[in-house]
Amino acid sequence: MFSLWRKARRENSAASRLLGTTSLRFALHGWQRKVRGIVHSGDFILASGHEDGTARAVRPDALDEAAGSRIVGRAWPSSSESGIHKVMVAVGLDLGDAAVLQANKLKSMVEQQQTLLSELKSITQRQRGRIAALELTLSRYEYLAAELQQIKSQLGEKQTVVLR
Repeated sequence: MFSLWRKARRENSAASRLLGTTSLRFALHGWQRKVRGIVHSGDFILASGHEDGTARAVRPDALDEAAGSRIVGRAWPSSSESGIHKVMVAVGLDLGDAAVLQANKLKSMVEQQQTLLSELKSITQRQRGRIAALELTLSRYEYLAAELQQIKSQLGEKQTVVLR
């Protein structure tokens, strides 16, 4: 059992699979994790992916859906150290953490929809401009067609007068 824990600490992917999906928290003692960079209390701790046993901190509002599978836990204390250092981590996720993930996912979806809506509004405005220009051109052609018809009828009357 302890060899599995040591291996999980060494290998990010193993730690991510073992601890990132559990609902169990080590609430009394926590777990120290080597983290790269500055950490704020409450940040999500994610396996770094470097396969060197380190993790990285991500602010809750910056967490994306893809990172959810690499979450190891949440940072307890803050640390302003920029290099690799140890931070106490509450391991696993609780329902509040899942709500943060879901809220971030929904926020991302809303932002995408707002972008698409803006693009559609822009396209609609351009199309309305084109339609107005086509309607103007059509009315000019209709006017010219009426003028041509009137000229033809006047020419036809003159030809009949000449023939009598």
